[in-house]
Amino acid sequence: MSKKSRMGLAILIVIVAFGYLIYTGMSKASHYYLTVTEVMAETAKYETSSVKINGDVVPGSISWNPSEVLLSFEVTDGDQQVLVEYIGAKPDNLEGGSPVILTGRLDADGSTFLATEILTQCPSKYEGEEITTAQGNSNLLMGVGFLAVVGLGFAAYFLLVPKKTW
Repeated sequence: MSKKSRMGLAILIVIVAFGYLIYTGMSKASHYYLTVTEVMAETAKYETSSVKINGDVVPGSISWNPSEVLLSFEVTDGDQQVLVEYIGAKPDNLEGGSPVILTGRLDADGSTFLATEILTQCPSKYEGEEITTAQGNSNLLMGVGFLAVVGLGFAAYFLLVPKKTW
């Protein structure tokens, strides 16, 4: 194999490797948060690492202590629920049944989610459609990006490798 052929093959391998990294990175990024059930299935894992969970506030579970700036409530995904504790200002639009995204980790015994951030969502009849469209666009972008990188790899190969070898 000539020096040009080896160079072309090396470039092709690098481009395919980058394409794979982009593809896997984007597929992991498309999972923005986990459900309560997913987190509670692996409590030991999320006692030491931060995670984002999505769920609905259980109606009647909100407890606010302004003197300690301590907010506690329960969140459910419909199957399981977990107690959440948050030290900080209570969001104005936090109420029973409202959807939330929480960032934090589980406590040492895995029974309470210690939130460091609370994002409340405004319920809307259009919200489901927007999420579906965003996910569809993300999958399309991943596919196009992967094909573009593979295409560039083949183009580089055919430009650098002499015609006699292919």
